[in-house]
Amino acid sequence: MVLFHRVGDPQQTWDDGKYPRAGTRFFEAQVRHLTKRYRVVAASELIEAARTRRRGEKFPVAVTFDDDSPSHVSHAAPILERLGVPATFFLSGASLDGPRSFWWQRLERAMEQGAIGREELSEMVPAASGVPAGLREMREIGDDIELMTPGQRQDLLDELGRRAGPDPEDAVLDAAGIRKLAAAGFEIGFHTLRHLNLSTLDSAELGLAISEGRDRLAEAIDRELTLIAYPGGKWNPHVLEAARGAGYQRGFTTDPRAVLPDSDPLCLGRVDPGWCTTLGQFELSLTRALRRDDGVRLGDARAA
Repeated sequence: MVLFHRVGDPQQTWDDGKYPRAGTRFFEAQVRHLTKRYRVVAASELIEAARTRRRGEKFPVAVTFDDDSPSHVSHAAPILERLGVPATFFLSGASLDGPRSFWWQRLERAMEQGAIGREELSEMVPAASGVPAGLREMREIGDDIELMTPGQRQDLLDELGRRAGPDPEDAVLDAAGIRKLAAAGFEIGFHTLRHLNLSTLDSAELGLAISEGRDRLAEAIDRELTLIAYPGGKWNPHVLEAARGAGYQRGFTTDPRAVLPDSDPLCLGRVDPGWCTTLGQFELSLTRALRRDDGVRLGDARAA
């Protein structure tokens, strides 16, 4: 399974120290590559496709998107529709209550405006992921932001908002855009309203995080939400059981591993090609997932 976040120009990768964005032409090339070498199915169908695949047939793969980027509608959807490729969009529905930005959007704006630099940001964010504060690049700082408590992260979000200015009206996908994706036949899943690291929450916080905003988003698209992508791909057994108890049928991580016929449906891996700049690198990231040493051989794997 492949995970994208946003599409547009100029292209950005994790290696740029920025939130990844697949360039428009490169994204189309990646999708065309998938249609040639794999069988593209909706995320909800991937386990069944893995179970029914026969040796020698194309590996099934799903195209997924996280977060509420307006580029889902302006850039990604037109390419997917033109090529006849299904996709699943995991949304928070954050815009249903008015303009809003996620922390990485406010951070990107603040840095572009020169209102904050990496060294100052590093001082503001506790080093929790094991990389010494002075040696962290932007991706490591982002990982540590995800490990902050909800209160700490809200304080940082408020400070970034003060420096970056009011959230733009079009920072996240609005209600009309959400409905447009649903009307086009794309599968919609839930990505939680506040994008908290679920693996750090206690039972009460976790129950709220995976339910808050779910009904509102379901009402907006007039369909039940039975798929969930864990924010940042972070999970633990407690998260899986909470998702199962809340009635989700499929749960998605960012562990770069193949989906197999006997995979736990609440713990399905995805490959994030946010570092890729060539189709060779893209295919390598998929092949690595299929070859991942979890007792799975490439010839025995059933899906990507």
